[in-house]
Amino acid sequence: MEKPRVVVAQLGARRDYAVPRMFYEDGMLELLYTDIYIGNKPWLKFLLSIVCKSNKTLQKLAGRNEAVIPPEKVVSFDWLGFWYWWRQRKAIGTDLRRVFADGGKVFNLAIIKSGLPSADIIYGFESASLELFEYAKSKGIKCILDQTIAPRRIQGKLLMEEKERWNGWQDNLELLKEIDPLAEREEKEWKIADLILCGSEFVRNGIKEVSNCHSQSVSKSYEPICRVVPYGVDLQKFNPIPKEPLRNRPLRVLFAGEVGLRKGIPYLLSALRMLNSKQIEAKLAGKINIAPAIVNEYKKYAEFLGIVPRAKMAVLYQWADVFVLPSICEGSATATYEALASGIPVICTPNTGSMVKDNVDGHIVPIRNADAIASVIESYLKNPEKLKTHQKNAIEGREKVGLEAYKERLIRSIVLLLK
Repeated sequence: MEKPRVVVAQLGARRDYAVPRMFYEDGMLELLYTDIYIGNKPWLKFLLSIVCKSNKTLQKLAGRNEAVIPPEKVVSFDWLGFWYWWRQRKAIGTDLRRVFADGGKVFNLAIIKSGLPSADIIYGFESASLELFEYAKSKGIKCILDQTIAPRRIQGKLLMEEKERWNGWQDNLELLKEIDPLAEREEKEWKIADLILCGSEFVRNGIKEVSNCHSQSVSKSYEPICRVVPYGVDLQKFNPIPKEPLRNRPLRVLFAGEVGLRKGIPYLLSALRMLNSKQIEAKLAGKINIAPAIVNEYKKYAEFLGIVPRAKMAVLYQWADVFVLPSICEGSATATYEALASGIPVICTPNTGSMVKDNVDGHIVPIRNADAIASVIESYLKNPEKLKTHQKNAIEGREKVGLEAYKERLIRSIVLLLK
């Protein structure tokens, strides 16, 4: 069978352009449409290198490049990207939702206006594909939606519950409003898409839950076609190293991600306080979004590192013995892939969307359960052989979280769609 021609529409550098790169490597990429992109514009890279020395956000923009994809395979709307970036900086709260919704619409219309090339498949991402999918379907082109996180309505429900549980912990938490333009966009995209790819069962179940509720409210049934395709990371960037025995040092526990309610941080901090052991050393890497008073209260149980550059995360994974991410709501958390690739057992929840095998290369604990987290950490501390076995299993199974394995899963899903 002749390989399909795939057009990828991607706002931002999602997963470091892994999806379009994999399509190109397999001979399937027709074009990548994106916003700010440096790879085909040396002049823009030079300009940003001059003006972005003191601005971390602009520094990230200067890194938007994928060397494997030829410049002629990329169409970027840089004017749109800077407009979108500027509006995000100026918006707060519910206004930010409107900015994201408007950004997705303007991006789609720019692609349509530029002249969509001949393609068999349009590959887009949630809340940023609606108009493009509508146009593609009118041309008989199949549409694939990459749903990178649980549906907005699921997120809103869970985070509202967390806000009530942990009052005063995170005042800047974004909560779902009755009218949410992003939720409306993604739910319309589900109805148009020929296939929805989900990073985890948690995401797929969320789509089905919201779809069933919506069907009942409008007296019209529809069942989105969803397939779980776990992601992957570059194994060359995350390498296991031998660990010195625990008898000579504390157990090292690492958390990476936004230090806030969505990532389940109160449950990890509560677990560390329960254990209150000098034989445990914990580090939290990521933007701190909880109240300073809470941080001060828990400083004696964990070190709050703040934002850590991605280039330095590999060193932290090598430092750690165990990785903990007790998320309340995710898609499929990349940090769990990075930890497993680094040979570290992972303690996480079903909602984290990981590839962890329970009691093989880590543990899957219920959400909102500090006792369960404490119990697993303590079991590693008291049973170094168990920790060693789980580390060994993580190392032996690390290929499953690599980009090659991800590419196989992704390409297989495309082939099945076209059969």
